[in-house]
Amino acid sequence: MEVRIPLDPPDTSEQPTESWGLAPREAEVLRLLTAGVTSRAAAAALATEAGLR
Repeated sequence: MEVRIPLDPPDTSEQPTESWGLAPREAEVLRLLTAGVTSRAAAAALATEAGLR
């Protein structure tokens, strides 16, 4: 029996966020956090975006 495991992850760069099952706001939170924004700064940005500040 031979098992092959790919070493490179699949390319998902062109996959739309809708296919991830995320709501638009969840996708925005994920985008901010993966960009290196702190939780506090992300919360402030999201609050400003929602007109809460």
